[in-house]
Amino acid sequence: MALYRYEAVDSKGKTVHGVMDDANEAAVVDRLTRLGYRCAIVRGPSGARPSVGSSLPKAARPVGSRPSAQHMAVTFRQLASLVRAGIPLHEACQSLVQHGAHPTVRVAAQAMATRASAGGRVSDAMEEWPWLFPPHIVGGVRAGEMGGFADAMLDEIAQGYEDEVALFRGALLTRVVLWQGAIGLAMVQPVFPALMPDADLRAYLLAAFGRNLPILLGVWLAWRWWFRRGQMGRGRALIDRWQLRVPLLGGLTVRRSLSVFVRTVRRLYAAGLDAETVWTGALAVVPNAAVRRSLGGANALAARHAPLHEVFAATGLFSPEVIGLVASGHQAGALPEMLDRVSALQQGEVEAAFSAARYWMLRTAIAGGLLLSGLAVAFLIRGYFDAVFRFTEGWVP
Repeated sequence: MALYRYEAVDSKGKTVHGVMDDANEAAVVDRLTRLGYRCAIVRGPSGARPSVGSSLPKAARPVGSRPSAQHMAVTFRQLASLVRAGIPLHEACQSLVQHGAHPTVRVAAQAMATRASAGGRVSDAMEEWPWLFPPHIVGGVRAGEMGGFADAMLDEIAQGYEDEVALFRGALLTRVVLWQGAIGLAMVQPVFPALMPDADLRAYLLAAFGRNLPILLGVWLAWRWWFRRGQMGRGRALIDRWQLRVPLLGGLTVRRSLSVFVRTVRRLYAAGLDAETVWTGALAVVPNAAVRRSLGGANALAARHAPLHEVFAATGLFSPEVIGLVASGHQAGALPEMLDRVSALQQGEVEAAFSAARYWMLRTAIAGGLLLSGLAVAFLIRGYFDAVFRFTEGWVP
């Protein structure tokens, strides 16, 4: 047992400080939650937050396939439901061991529950699996633990995965049409040169299946390898920067990032945390690294406790309407209400950008299909006439 200093928020929104004797930080958070407090900060005997990695062996990477976005959405919905029912987060992770949606998630949940129950937060344990839990997912769970709204943040994370599933499900037609066109082009390109005038089926099969299709498969595998490798570290930052340059998809990414950021600011602000903690805590939730870096440019202003609308303006990412609403809320003493309005406004922009992205994906599929079909027809015509002209060579002395 050891003494832990804590900072929490009671049911009336008042910040309270105290000392509690318990086995570890997770137990302190559990007790405070059961007493009706929203735990903000817990410090160990030395005054610093306990470090899970320094006292426990580093977790091994779970063995198994990578869970899909659908599996991750189900996982976080399960956690949100359990936490909302009053079950501590580390115990909810233990429940996933029996009822998890994916074998890899179950293995990770077991290790997370074990490590969190031995000291530290669940978000600290999640950092041991960056390939499974990206930084913004860890940041979302940590913000929920700090502000006492873990269930809301878990729902937020699940919604993000569900939006990803919906977006790429809408892109299914695009992928099918483009792949159909690419495979058709690979099969059509060697048709007439191989079959006329000598009708060499073996030459055609070698050209189509021994050259064209393997090249196409190699390009696809190289793309998947690069994309998976780029999910962490510098690769992730590079993908995020290029993602912002894609028409429509870049706009959707920015709007989604700002939307979740503002909602998290609102929740942390309502939890009674100081301005710097609110800003840095919400910053960690932003999914796109490039947007996160732009928002981070206003860290100095937030640390000096500048008015929130000035901090928003310094990022260069928020519209004048948003800055005006936040400024009005600051002057009227109704900042939480104005943040709610800003959140609703930005969510509407996200939905509009989502619909536009889906629409342009369909148009891209049609345009890409027509282009590849045109190339296939061009190869057919060219190959046909080349074969005809070669076939008549030597007829006239």
